[in-house]
Amino acid sequence: MKNSQSFEKKFLILQEISSVFAATNNINALANIMIDRALNYTNAEKGSVMLLNENNELYIIAARGFDIQFTETYKIKMGEGIAGVVARDRSPVLIEDIDKDQRFKGAGRDRYKTKSFISCPLISKDKVLGIININDKKDGTPFTEDEFNLLKIISDQSAIVIENAHLMNQLKTKASELENMNKKLIETDMDKTEFITRISHELRSPLNSIKGATYYLQQSESLNKNTLNEFFDIISTETAGLITIVENLLDFLRLENEVMVVKKSLANLADILKEVSSSKGISNAVTKKNLRLTLEIEHGEYETVVDKVKVVQLFINLLEGLSYYLQSGDAINIAADRNDFIKV
Repeated sequence: MKNSQSFEKKFLILQEISSVFAATNNINALANIMIDRALNYTNAEKGSVMLLNENNELYIIAARGFDIQFTETYKIKMGEGIAGVVARDRSPVLIEDIDKDQRFKGAGRDRYKTKSFISCPLISKDKVLGIININDKKDGTPFTEDEFNLLKIISDQSAIVIENAHLMNQLKTKASELENMNKKLIETDMDKTEFITRISHELRSPLNSIKGATYYLQQSESLNKNTLNEFFDIISTETAGLITIVENLLDFLRLENEVMVVKKSLANLADILKEVSSSKGISNAVTKKNLRLTLEIEHGEYETVVDKVKVVQLFINLLEGLSYYLQSGDAINIAADRNDFIKV
């Protein structure tokens, strides 16, 4: 009669655990259900489920009968302590009296009242995932073979479900990453479309000006020198603008194709700014538009590791772009100072 009741109780526990395992992929929920049912069947006060992390350490994911601070901070290496040894050996153990077992002689058990315990590794596909421990029966008696057999069944089932839960969580993470990548691709495609639309507009404006000036020059047989110079200036200015736009477009395409090679070296940013402000291209742009260009660099060290060629090109493109939209008499001021970083 007693064996029949025990079998029925085990069957109901395993049936309940199987139902819960089938209903959720939450590893914390699985571990808590597992430890509750194991303690209920064995009439024990303490128990824990430990998982193995990427540092080869066992940590507690669910526990009963222990201080919360202890469960949140306790970790043990594979092969250390009772749990570490059981996980390393990959073999479930039933210990009736730890003082009489040579495998765990000298192992500290300050947190336990009795000398008997059950410890079963969680193994799936020849991989150790963690361990389940049951300690301190309420009546003080040792754990039995019947209880040991139930724990082994629970640990075997749990290992499979925990492995599947890990895989499902990894799958969800990968799916989320793919979704984010897809969003970024869509955003990039939209940015590219916007960029091409803007470039198309910026190309048409100077091209139409050049086309109009050229057409007028071709249709007019006699023009005075001032008028000729005016149209030549239009063609020259718009051509310079076109060159800048095309160069920026080419740089963008090179960056997109990841073929731009960055050659970093130690350079003085103050010297770079002086070189840019006195360059022929910038001087011509400033003179043609009657602009004022000033450079204010505070005293200090301005050396930094950069790709000098690309930084020079960056500032030249920036200044040429600005000069295109400024009116005669406007001013451009370049100021630089250094604190924790260089600010231009």
